[in-house]
Amino acid sequence: LIIAATILSRLYTWLMAVLTVACYTALLFYNVPLPHGGMHHDGGFQMHVFGMWMGFVMSAGFVAIIIVGMAHSLRERDRKLAMAREQALQNERLVALGTLAAGAAHELGTPLGTMAILTAELEQDYAASTHPDLQKKLGILSSQVKRCKEALSVISVSAGAGRAESGHAMPVGDFLDDVITEWRQQQHG
Repeated sequence: LIIAATILSRLYTWLMAVLTVACYTALLFYNVPLPHGGMHHDGGFQMHVFGMWMGFVMSAGFVAIIIVGMAHSLRERDRKLAMAREQALQNERLVALGTLAAGAAHELGTPLGTMAILTAELEQDYAASTHPDLQKKLGILSSQVKRCKEALSVISVSAGAGRAESGHAMPVGDFLDDVITEWRQQQHG
């Protein structure tokens, strides 16, 4: 019964407790007495057997209530720990992905900046009146570079890089006041 209480669900443990009590009770009424070897038992022995039966019933109830509750608590704790581990792994993956996105945005920003400068210089070097086809193609290239830079800006801001780049100089006292104010808001919010 104790093994059943630690492994099985509450319902099955109670069914097992009822089954064991029923079997024990059946032994009270359907048994083959062993030879006494000359010992005579009076009515007191029947009280002894009844007391053993009562002790078993109480033990079975105790096991079904207490041990099942403990086993349920342990299973619930294990489930919550597994969920916490899974959440931590997911958070680590998101941080890694954000770091990768910010790094990629930074790495791609330099070549795109170079292409934007070269495109602007080519547009100035070749007049639209003498090279209209080239100007059209340079305009397309310039707009595509601008579009890529905007997409990288969105990725950088999403990954948190925008905060560092958009910062500004401020006195240390003001900075500390802002940090303390934000911390207090988080504590009360």
